[in-house]
Amino acid sequence: MFYIILILAITVIVYEVFPIYRAEKINSDMKLAVKAFEQHPNNVNLKILVVGDSTGVGTGSNDSKKSTAGRLASDLPNSDIQNISENGLKIEGLLKKINKIDAHYDLVLIQIGANDIVGLTPYAEIRKELMMVLDRSENIADNIIILTSGNVGSAPVFHWPLSLFYTYRTLKVRSIYIEEVGKYKNIKYVDLYKDKKDDIFLTDINKYYAIDKFHPSAEGYGIWYEQIRPSIDKVLK
Repeated sequence: MFYIILILAITVIVYEVFPIYRAEKINSDMKLAVKAFEQHPNNVNLKILVVGDSTGVGTGSNDSKKSTAGRLASDLPNSDIQNISENGLKIEGLLKKINKIDAHYDLVLIQIGANDIVGLTPYAEIRKELMMVLDRSENIADNIIILTSGNVGSAPVFHWPLSLFYTYRTLKVRSIYIEEVGKYKNIKYVDLYKDKKDDIFLTDINKYYAIDKFHPSAEGYGIWYEQIRPSIDKVLK
C-alpha cells in the first residue's frame, strides 16, 4: 500500500506540478525579454496610463510593440503612454502604485487579476482592494478601462483537475469585477473570459500561447487587443 501511495504521489507531482515548475523557469527568461512599452511624442493629444501585471507588460509577446500598450501606441501615435505595469503584480500592489500618482490622464487602462486568481487571494480581499482601485482611478483619469485575464483554467500549463479549479476561481473573480465596475459610469470592464469550447486560444496553442503555456503570445495579445479596442474607441469619443 505504501508503494502504491508513493507511486500515485509521484505521478501527481509529475503530471500537475512539473509543468508549472517548468513554466516558472521559462518565465524568468521571458520577463527579461520584454519591457513595459511606453511612448512620449512631442505633439501629445492624449495622456494614457497603462498599469497592470505581466499582461500589462506584455510578457510572452517577445516584442513590447505587440503588447496591449504597444498596439495602442501604434493606433494612437500622438498619445503619451506611461506604463507602470509589473510582472507578478496583484491588486494590492497595483493599489499602492496608483496611490502614488498625482498626474491626471485621459485614459487609464488596467490589466490585473490573474495573479490573484492563481495566488488564491481570498475573494473578499479581492473585492475590497478592487473597490479601492476603482475609487482611486476615478481621481486620476476621465475614463478607465479594466480587464482581468482570459480563462486562467484553460491555460495548457494547468492539467485536470487543477484546470477546473482555476476556471472556477476565474469565474468568481470575474463576477466580482462585473458587479463592482457596474457601479461606475466612467469605468468599463472588458470581459476576456471564454468557455473552452469558444476559446480561440485553444484552437492553436502554439500560436496563441507563449512557450510557458500560460501567458499569451504576440498573436494572443492581438486577440485580446481586438476585444479591448472597441471600448477604448467608445470612451475616447
